[in-house]
Amino acid sequence: NTNALRVLWNTNGLTGFSTSLMTCVSGDLYRGAIPPQAMGTRVWYYISAVSTNGAVAVHPTIAPYSLHTFAVAPPMSLFVMGNPDPVGVVDPPYGFHSWASGVVVSATAPANIAPTSGVRYTCAGWIGIGSVPPSGTTTSTGPFTLEQNSAVIWDWSAEYWLNTAVNG
Repeated sequence: NTNALRVLWNTNGLTGFSTSLMTCVSGDLYRGAIPPQAMGTRVWYYISAVSTNGAVAVHPTIAPYSLHTFAVAPPMSLFVMGNPDPVGVVDPPYGFHSWASGVVVSATAPANIAPTSGVRYTCAGWIGIGSVPPSGTTTSTGPFTLEQNSAVIWDWSAEYWLNTAVNG
């Protein structure tokens, strides 16, 4: 019964829930919306479904005594670059990424990039700006909380293949 799938929310975490209907996106996937709230507002919510025979299910399972929550926060950017160039496949990928403030991120790079045309690249570490730790000599920044616009710059060193031969 799609008319009975709702998201119930408030901004006090206690009582007085507003209700928004959820709509079917496709199959068993539904979408609900909470109206825009002011920056810094904390929103508490739960999902309620009523079956055609009247059975009620909620998530979290003991809602409204336990609720999901989030804070309205500005998006933060993470810019991922390579020095001297972006080589290899890193996570998150090279470029700009936008997440909600407060998300925990970890950036990783491979130790080596397979040689092409006699050149192999080795990850010598990284430099961090903003919320990223200042620097490291490993292939992972470790987890950090994105609280300001930030950047991670992977430092790559080129290693060249030298083929020698002895005559005589």
